[in-house]
Amino acid sequence: LALRRLRGNNKRLVNYGAFHFGLLTGFVAYWNYRIKIKKEFLLSAGLYKFAHPITNMTPWKTTYLTWYRMPAQEYLVYHQFRPYYVVGQIDYTKEILLPKARYINGKKHMGYDVINPLYCYDGGRIYMEKIAMGKDASEAIQQDRAALILHRGWIPYEMKNKKTRPWETNSHQLVKVTGVFRPAPNIHNYTKPNNPNNNEWHNLAMEDIARFWGLPNFNEMKFYYFQQVDVQHKGGSTVNNSSTVYRWPYILNPEDTVRDEHNWWCHERINKFLFYTLGSASAFSLGVFYLTW
Repeated sequence: LALRRLRGNNKRLVNYGAFHFGLLTGFVAYWNYRIKIKKEFLLSAGLYKFAHPITNMTPWKTTYLTWYRMPAQEYLVYHQFRPYYVVGQIDYTKEILLPKARYINGKKHMGYDVINPLYCYDGGRIYMEKIAMGKDASEAIQQDRAALILHRGWIPYEMKNKKTRPWETNSHQLVKVTGVFRPAPNIHNYTKPNNPNNNEWHNLAMEDIARFWGLPNFNEMKFYYFQQVDVQHKGGSTVNNSSTVYRWPYILNPEDTVRDEHNWWCHERINKFLFYTLGSASAFSLGVFYLTW
């Protein structure tokens, strides 16, 4: 009734304001709706791939050379979010911590992503100058243990010191790590350089990490790394085949892995909330526009 009593310029201002505000909020609400639908589709597609049987992908030399030369489209079609397991030995003494903020139980916490080498196959170096000099093959080829770069999970800031994780001890036992292969981030997107001399790391620069650890296959480490994922929902990880499940490092579940891979700036719940909120505001504003027409 109050709107119908408006006359002249006041009515015109309310009419114009309601129309433009309703149009703007309606556009933003529809955009959030489309983003929500897209995220839910990508999440469903990723979880569908995670439902496949967990298969062995321990990268022996011939297998990993295939990964090294793999086109990006082949990875996206056949390997993205496919659960694999690799068998090898984790070296806990070689550890890199990358600053990372994560949401645990709905709360934001500062901490670090934990990166370690997983030694699982033989590699080596070929010295062409020795071959040119006619040296024997045993002298020209140096064989060494090669490794995958393993993303083991996330720890809070308070657990940066290794003394807070006494259960992480080296062993000669082979361990089975379940997860997915993920592509290396684009190094051109980094804004803060790493400082290997002081063991200060800010970016997941694969080749730099492999060289820092002295891996013979550093040139093959530029493209893919292995992300440990809690595919079977154990709530943590084990160390050296023990039956004890440790909470830290926090291992991403399949849903969080899909979100982390797509690097969404917000959760799909936020898009859903904005869609309903702004959609209601748009409907109310357009109703005011109709009443003041």
